[in-house]
Amino acid sequence: MGKRLPLFGLMLFVAANAWAAGTNLEARKSQLLEKANQAVVESRVNDAATAYCQASALAPQDRETANLCRVFKRSVARMLDLFDEYTVDGITLAANGQFEEALVQFRRVKFGPDKSIADDWINRKIPAMQGVGQNSDPQSNTPTYSLDAASAARKKSLLTEADRSLGQGRLDEATKRYCDASLIDPRDTELAATCKATARDVVKQLERFDQYLADATALANQGKFDDAIAQFRRIKYGPNQSAALEWINVKIPQMKAARQHATKQ
Repeated sequence: MGKRLPLFGLMLFVAANAWAAGTNLEARKSQLLEKANQAVVESRVNDAATAYCQASALAPQDRETANLCRVFKRSVARMLDLFDEYTVDGITLAANGQFEEALVQFRRVKFGPDKSIADDWINRKIPAMQGVGQNSDPQSNTPTYSLDAASAARKKSLLTEADRSLGQGRLDEATKRYCDASLIDPRDTELAATCKATARDVVKQLERFDQYLADATALANQGKFDDAIAQFRRIKYGPNQSAALEWINVKIPQMKAARQHATKQ
């Protein structure tokens, strides 16, 4: 009887911890769903998608939340494509001197990699182009542009950093640098295309990270810790990375220790 009490106590301890962890996860999930619903009311589709997908990662068995995550991510992807078009249209209109029409198009860009481009045109480029006699071709009414030495050097540095990040598998960092370089030289259509293409690739990769997190969580709960860790380590960035690191550094070691302790009893 004396030998059974420690095991019974351990079982109570593990059960209590599991209940507390479940309660905390449920509370966090409820907070995320409330945040997502509020974002929907305020038409912040990207924020809603992020919150729904974070809630889904906490409870992968919840099909309704998983479906909301997928639906809103598809909506975000469609909106990003529209924002690409608005940005291109805005740049074209601005280059033709149709500044008011260009501003309307740029203001339609609400989030994503094109948002910083649109804001830069609204706040800096268009006001500069509207300056009387500034950067204009005397033979036409079309503004002309040229990169100063500092801007050209900064663009080159960003492209070098982007290529290095791409080689290291950091697609998110590469995208940011390509898009920052595109901001410096908006005439570079090839660079603008690279910015947009890598941004779309980031969205797709984040969707894969959602699946890695769900798969790894299931493996960990099945006691397949090495396989789970391998999956968690495939999550390189984004909103799921902190959850993956928590599993690797905290939750799985705790689960291993509890299992080993139970085995010794």
